[in-house]
Amino acid sequence: MDFLITVATHLTYFYSVIMSIIEIVQKNFFNLNMQFYEIGYELSFFIGIGHLIEDKLRVKTSLGIKELLKLQNKEVEIVQNNQIKKVKTNQIQLNDVVKVAKGQAIPTDGILLSDHAYLDYSSLLGEAIPRDITKNQLILSGSINVGDLIYYQVTKLATDSTLNKIINQLEKIMNNKSKIEVTSQKIVKYFLPTVLIISLITFILWLILLYLPISIPPIFNNVYENPIANALYHAVATLVIACPCAFGIAAPAAIYSSSFIASKNKILFSSSKIYEMINDISFVAFDKTGTITEGKPFVAQYLNQNKQYDSYIYNLATLSNHPLSQAIKNYFANNNNNNETIEFENVKEILGVGIFATNNKNTCAITSLKYAKENNYVFHQKQSFDENKSISVFSINNEVISYFQIEDQIKKDALQTIKNLQNMNIKLIILSGDRKENVEKIANQLGIDYWYGDLLPDQKAEIINEFKSKGKIIFVGDGTNDILAIKSASIGIAYASGSELTNSIADISLLENNLNLVYKAILLSRKTLNLVKLNFIWAGIFNIICIPLAVLGLIAPWLGAILMVGSTSVLLLNTLIAQKRNKTMISKI
Repeated sequence: MDFLITVATHLTYFYSVIMSIIEIVQKNFFNLNMQFYEIGYELSFFIGIGHLIEDKLRVKTSLGIKELLKLQNKEVEIVQNNQIKKVKTNQIQLNDVVKVAKGQAIPTDGILLSDHAYLDYSSLLGEAIPRDITKNQLILSGSINVGDLIYYQVTKLATDSTLNKIINQLEKIMNNKSKIEVTSQKIVKYFLPTVLIISLITFILWLILLYLPISIPPIFNNVYENPIANALYHAVATLVIACPCAFGIAAPAAIYSSSFIASKNKILFSSSKIYEMINDISFVAFDKTGTITEGKPFVAQYLNQNKQYDSYIYNLATLSNHPLSQAIKNYFANNNNNNETIEFENVKEILGVGIFATNNKNTCAITSLKYAKENNYVFHQKQSFDENKSISVFSINNEVISYFQIEDQIKKDALQTIKNLQNMNIKLIILSGDRKENVEKIANQLGIDYWYGDLLPDQKAEIINEFKSKGKIIFVGDGTNDILAIKSASIGIAYASGSELTNSIADISLLENNLNLVYKAILLSRKTLNLVKLNFIWAGIFNIICIPLAVLGLIAPWLGAILMVGSTSVLLLNTLIAQKRNKTMISKI
């Protein structure tokens, strides 16, 4: 845009200088014509106002990385040898104890050592209400301490912290151009010489027409007696009205503003290319455990309850870190306040089998129902439960005392998220290493189209490749066992709470273990691409209509400058309105 304005300004100026010199040489002092001198001033005036408006709009539609950079502390205070020492943020080491005063930003991720903290996450994650954090809970870099002085222990270096990760991802989006941005740059590349050629042709055609003995209607701005001046007037108007800037900013303005909205909603895109790819998605595949379900087994039923042995079961379960044992331990911890301490000896845990220990020469065990049956344990009472479900038993000396039906709870937002995705005409899949019976149950409860269980990591990848032959597919997972699936999918989505390696290869990282973020990411991407297309349509229509009008002489250069600046401003304003609308829409989901 500036290039075309510069060419137009210089053309009118040098033409005016040459004509002025000719008139002076001819000693035409009393009828000296000012020629086109005023056009340069008019253009500079209107373009200056236009740039001021554009800059104001562009600031509001920008990514807001500066806002995030303000959250980075240059210096922090750490505790060393019972003394406070000031160091630079990049010098903080793992396990350092950091002091954070009220009003300061948290420099790195860590574990709270103080009893209580009140942290504002609004600038980082868009949460309006500050979080109430208690001792030993995780706190994220970029949050602001709005409560009393606190201390915390560093678990991640500044370069690996949440705030730095968000900033890096946003900068990556700015630097890596999407296909549609590359296309817009190509349009501008060919648009400029095309406009110059059209302007030259306009000059030549008008020059020919004005020298012909024909009458030209006054409506075509035939304002100069000199045919050369008139032809140049039309050519300059053509240069001024052309607006390549609209093509150049149509995609970046939309993508950058949407990326900042996404980061505020705990969604990180690794590249601007993701916005285009999501638009054509046909399938979304989910891992089950930790993705669709909470990943935290709980006791759904406790059968053959015998209060005499509750303390035995509770204390034995505490000796194992296995999720099923932890579920049993939590059940008794939450439902029984009289768990007396029972001492066990000869504790032995067998992977995939259970935990065994002795008490007063009695062998106590928590094992699977399947193991108990295969090893001829004694069952005194028949129980009515679905043996396809996960059943654990407590036994003494191979005699089954109690049964526990253990299930993994579906996430609260799963059903609504599934419905939202299906309303987008997206087919849904579950790919899980869990038993087929458990996967089938979850799929039926949620109304999911395709489900597969008992899968190894490479089998997940094989199934994804099969579906890729039918359309683009997203895979959502969180564990190391999901790496192959995420890499094989058209787009991989991972939870930040999962494996570091999984997150490093994912196209989209979700900063919260919330299934609804998957729907938000897809919806925001589609809205963004629609905005880019709308911006392109506006830029195209403006140039297609206005350039011919300028060629015909129906638009004066000063009016062309106003219209051209107005075109870019309208595009930016449209982006700003869409940004606010999308921000409100996403926050309400």
